[in-house]
Amino acid sequence: MPLYRNVCSLAVFLITFLPVAVGQGKYTQIDYPGALFTAAYGVNSSGDVSGWYEDAGDILHGFLLSGGSFATIDYPGAASTTVFGMNNVGQIVGYSDNPAVGFAYDISSQTFTEIAYPNSPFGTRIYSINDSGEAVGYFYDSEEQPTAFTWSDSIFYQIAPEGSTASVVFGIADDGDVVGYFLNSQFKEDFAFYQGRYSRIAIPNAEQAYVLGINPGATALVGSYAPKPRLTAGFLYQNKVLKTLQYPRSIETVANGISSTGEVVGYFVDASGYIHGFTWTPPSDGSQR
Repeated sequence: MPLYRNVCSLAVFLITFLPVAVGQGKYTQIDYPGALFTAAYGVNSSGDVSGWYEDAGDILHGFLLSGGSFATIDYPGAASTTVFGMNNVGQIVGYSDNPAVGFAYDISSQTFTEIAYPNSPFGTRIYSINDSGEAVGYFYDSEEQPTAFTWSDSIFYQIAPEGSTASVVFGIADDGDVVGYFLNSQFKEDFAFYQGRYSRIAIPNAEQAYVLGINPGATALVGSYAPKPRLTAGFLYQNKVLKTLQYPRSIETVANGISSTGEVVGYFVDASGYIHGFTWTPPSDGSQR
């Protein structure tokens, strides 16, 4: 059963991350060689990681990190490329600027499939894809407001909760469970969309939470929240536990994706203001990596 259906009624407690504590999992920093900034967004069950980096010329490129080696992903002819989520069958999604289109990238053939919402004047963003090839993202309307959607077999389905003025989605599970947030005139609210129905996501003790990812089995959520004023930390919410993820000595940490094995990816900001990618493996895996 998808996690969000029970999230509002769960009694949870906060586990604060201690950088040197035994049993808290293992962090690994990710930096594309020579890059100014690196951010990780997707991870599969094999531990491959996808994301983007900024080069010395301030140009964005996508990357795939597999087996300890980086490969650059650039949309043909684009001014810049940003890569986000990936699945377990060799597909990665993202978007490009100039042209402003979303895409799915096939790792084995190194080919792109354009994903562009019809008549969207300000482009399409694709953030996640499941093993069935169903992708999620959002497009900008004529007033530059985002509206979320799912995409499968070249068919788009809008995701816009009643009363919302804007909606974005970031994650999709293998059963089609989608997570994101919407805005209206009064507030922002995290939500899940499953089989045509919307459900509110409210995670206790997570102030200013943003749900940014869901695992393939729809049993865990990741994202960011504010454990105290002027501090942004990542989180993992699973098995009735809210776990803080904060890269050691970082001033900001954001968790973007989680695999079926429980490996989390994201980015952190160091004391000098530089962005680095990271992976976090839970305690059961930490001793093996």
